[in-house]
Amino acid sequence: VLFMALTLVLVSFSCTGPIVGTILVKSTQGDIWEPIITMLAFSAAFALPFTLLAFFPSWLTKLPKSGSWLNTVKVTLGFIEIALGLKFLSVADQTYHWGILDREVYLAIWIAVFALLSCLAGLAMIRAAFGTLFAIAPAFFIVLGACAVWAAMRYTLGRKPYGYRGLGDLSVFIFFGLATVAGGYFLSSLQMPSPWVIAAACGIGCFSVAVLNVNNIRDMKTDMATRTTVAILLGEKKARIYQTVLIVLGWVFLGIALLRPGLAPQKYLFLLTLPLYIVHLRGVWTRSDRALDPMLPLLVMSTFLLSLLLLAGAAL
Repeated sequence: VLFMALTLVLVSFSCTGPIVGTILVKSTQGDIWEPIITMLAFSAAFALPFTLLAFFPSWLTKLPKSGSWLNTVKVTLGFIEIALGLKFLSVADQTYHWGILDREVYLAIWIAVFALLSCLAGLAMIRAAFGTLFAIAPAFFIVLGACAVWAAMRYTLGRKPYGYRGLGDLSVFIFFGLATVAGGYFLSSLQMPSPWVIAAACGIGCFSVAVLNVNNIRDMKTDMATRTTVAILLGEKKARIYQTVLIVLGWVFLGIALLRPGLAPQKYLFLLTLPLYIVHLRGVWTRSDRALDPMLPLLVMSTFLLSLLLLAGAAL
């Protein structure tokens, strides 16, 4: 037990230390909003499950029992820990010039780790849904997964990467929104997605495209010489309008999917993340260039938290 606790402390510190440490340093340098937003996200992520279970103790009876699925969770987290460990080692290597882990090697290992994790997770989901991998329906989803991997690689690799020709937004909407949510729903229920599920998929797709767009707005000046993005095609002001439209549409689609009479109160937990999106849009309109850096992780964490709350509302 002692060694397990020690391992937990070391692993958790390696994940949170670099982020929290950086934020604490920035707070001593006069930065206000970034430390507040980051620490709010951390505190909400850790405290929210316990707070909800304290207010609704009956939910404890609905939590899944331990079983073989926990082994899958441990394996998945193991892959992620390997990737994060390599990330921290790469940063230290580049800072102190040790020459242990070149950036190219680090990126290749990261691609291999997450490609393997994605393939294993996808095959596990398909087998759990259909009981076999050797039939027409499972084969269709295996091909769909292969297309997603191909699209991810062709986004920036190859002679003519489509991500550099203004087509990245469409790809992200399809694979991070429609294919992920609607396809995941079908694998879980073996039922065709209803219009409400399609609306939710469109909402998540809009938020995913918004993550890409705010990154492109930040990098407009450096990207102009080597690539074409939707932000560059629109121009800075219209790209900010586009970002606002994406966020608003995302919430509209989720509203269509979930804001219906008769749903249990816990289905609306995702509304708790709305203030974070408002803070994000405020930053998009008041910052530019590298000052937009905090707005990117804020949107990523907000969408991740929103997805977790949607999952919690569906499960409880």
